Amino acid sequence: MSPSALPSPVRWTLGIVTGPMMLIAALTNFDHLINLGRAIGMGGLAWSLPVAVITYEVISTAVFFTTPRQHAGLRKSAAIGAVLGLSMTMGLSALWQSIADGAVEVNLLWKLVLVPVPSLVGAAFLHQLVLAISGGHGEAEAEAEAEADAEADAVIAALRRPEAEATETATETAAPEAVVSVEAEAPPAPEAPEAPPAEAPAADSGSAPEAPQPEAPVLPVVPVAAASAPPRRPRVTAVLPPRPEAPEAVKLPRVAPEHVDRALVVLRRAVEAGLRPEDVKSGKVLKDFPAGVGDRTVRNALRVARFQLEMEARKQNRQQELLPV
Repeated sequence: MSPSALPSPVRWTLGIVTGPMMLIAALTNFDHLINLGRAIGMGGLAWSLPVAVITYEVISTAVFFTTPRQHAGLRKSAAIGAVLGLSMTMGLSALWQSIADGAVEVNLLWKLVLVPVPSLVGAAFLHQLVLAISGGHGEAEAEAEAEADAEADAVIAALRRPEAEATETATETAAPEAVVSVEAEAPPAPEAPEAPPAEAPAADSGSAPEAPQPEAPVLPVVPVAAASAPPRRPRVTAVLPPRPEAPEAVKLPRVAPEHVDRALVVLRRAVEAGLRPEDVKSGKVLKDFPAGVGDRTVRNALRVARFQLEMEARKQNRQQELLPV
């Protein structure tokens, strides 16, 4: 057993005692309130007064203590019901005791105030039921939606920056870096061969001088590397401008595709009419969606559709920049 856990005898004692004591309190208050209902002229419906008041007190208290804190709307309504139900139970019981002792007389004012009590309690329970079905719109859900809206707005604002500014920045960045150099190396010129030195004929007194022989033609010596190697291609060096960074991922709500398509039609119609996409509100276009689609679904569908329109516009701008001038 963890240190923060209650001992079993404590839980057993509370579980055994709470039920009977609540039953005794309910029976006592029921007797007082049903007599009060008869005294104000409710007749056969006098039982509805104690049933409504006691049930409102008990159920509102249980809902308040068992509902998570993030459902602030439901907890607030249940807290009001618990306090109001306890106050009504104690006040009406004391009123019956005063009437029974003859200290207070039943008049038309008391009837007008007490007869509508069951109807008011039913309306209060209906309000709590609506909050319970809709999830209460708790603080955690509201914060998550606000955060998603802020991120989507930030990305859309980044996408709407003037394209001219982005192009100018890219040009300024690429100007000092975009260097194209072409270097062509010419093959080396062949070197002229050196002629061998001519030897003088030796003079011999006893023999006749030999006739000079014709020298063999000397062919130019061509370097092998220069003759066989093909001409070197020009070397091109280019530094391109840095690519703009892509926007961060956007957290968009999950919406049915048919609702998003309908929202796109509505936004395009508004743009043709001269309005901006963000000027289209969910409450004004709710009638354009099928029956049963709530305001929250329409709001999320419009948010996704706005983002898609921004991406389409950005894509068209990039394609226009790539077209030759």
